Amino acid sequence: MNAVAELVALLARGESQLPASVSEELEVELNRITVVKPRPVASSKDECSIPYTKWTGDRFVGFPDQMENQGKNVHALLVEIAQAEGPISTESALKMAAKCYNLSRLSSARLERLKVLLPKELTIASKFGSFLFPLTLIDDQGNVSDDYKTYRTTTAAERKIIEIAPQETANAIVNIVKKSHSIDRDELAQELLTTFGYARKTLDTLDEAKNRVTWAIDNNYVTVSGSTVKAAT
Repeated sequence: MNAVAELVALLARGESQLPASVSEELEVELNRITVVKPRPVASSKDECSIPYTKWTGDRFVGFPDQMENQGKNVHALLVEIAQAEGPISTESALKMAAKCYNLSRLSSARLERLKVLLPKELTIASKFGSFLFPLTLIDDQGNVSDDYKTYRTTTAAERKIIEIAPQETANAIVNIVKKSHSIDRDELAQELLTTFGYARKTLDTLDEAKNRVTWAIDNNYVTVSGSTVKAAT
């Protein structure tokens, strides 16, 4: 494990004291580190859409049979992935980390085993699955921050709607409703899919979008009267 990865893992665990071996190696490693660009921000207070940026830190960390035994390394990779590309589904993040171990595919059984390596402090569970959030979007109580108001438009090929955190789809729903002033519930589901790059809308994706609309209503992102969705007051 290199010094930078060790440092990330230590910070993610809330530790501040570096082992002597890490301190000695850190000066060398810092000369080679790639600076992570700041996360994009909305262009204005009225625009909640921000660019989607991918994690670009794919590299060789170990061999396939080493992944389960290198918990600190995997943890550090997942923290890095979450900070660059989160919120991201935990399964997507684990598959990205697996590529650093020359694993192009993960069986369902192995994926389940690897979930114990997820950074708990960044993992947010929901009825739609678990997602890794950047530390900057987590509040002091370990919940998604109330300041999280943005979403990232992508194509269906880049991210399926089932891979997007419900908080992010809810932020998109808020923006759609505000621009429409009010909108029919089924039409809102259609617009949500369009926002996330779906040109072809199947029954399955429409059902998922409708479930996302229901979640946003139930969690007070927007309000509903009959079949009409309005902005929350």
